[in-house]
Amino acid sequence: MKQFLIAFVTLALIHSAVSFAAFRLFTKSTVLSSFEGPPVETTTTEQRDAGEASFVMTNTKSVMCSRPTVVVFYMWSGYFGLIVSALYALYSRLFQTH
Repeated sequence: MKQFLIAFVTLALIHSAVSFAAFRLFTKSTVLSSFEGPPVETTTTEQRDAGEASFVMTNTKSVMCSRPTVVVFYMWSGYFGLIVSALYALYSRLFQTH
């Protein structure tokens, strides 16, 4: 069982690293639209009493992130395979015939 745990943890770590790298490498971010909104007043009561005003300019962006379906499928199918192998090992350990 110890050999299985070592192999399982090793495969899980390698699969996680490859999945993370593929997820980061193949994710494409696109700015769909960008526009400046109206200024927002941020004047405090002390500033208002002194006759001052404070404003912040706002900028809004609409961003779309896309990634190939193959990457998502690879990631989830790999974790599914690891779960199935862990369940099989647990089943064979619990119901092992001597």
